[in-house]
Amino acid sequence: MKYVFVYNMPDGKAYKTEPAPGINLVRAKEDIPFGYINLRLIDIAKLPDRVWREAWVLDSDNRLVVDYSVVRGIIRRERNKALSLLDMKVLSAQRGKNLELEKKLETETQRLRDIPQHQDFENTDLQALKQLLMACRIREGL
Repeated sequence: MKYVFVYNMPDGKAYKTEPAPGINLVRAKEDIPFGYINLRLIDIAKLPDRVWREAWVLDSDNRLVVDYSVVRGIIRRERNKALSLLDMKVLSAQRGKNLELEKKLETETQRLRDIPQHQDFENTDLQALKQLLMACRIREGL
């Protein structure tokens, strides 16, 4: 089995440190930044999905979990990035008087706007939320 150190820092986020090959865990622990709050040794196979890495936290029971409020922020950020990009493409299509492309872009914009903003994140499976995140990406060919 391969293990990693997971620890909280004062910013509330969980970070991981993976020992380099040939380095024992005692030596690897020395590489953890000063000021960590909790420290846990976790089997790498038991880490949550890397898609949500930004949302990992060690909870009060010292378990590595995904913070759903951060997941909500990740999904909104990706959706807003895609909407901003589409807005620029729509303006470009309007300037070029490309009505067909403009219609396709407006349909894609509406699809992104329809992504649920009031999703019950705490009661939604992480795999379903991953699909929601992937839906926030602009479709190919636009």
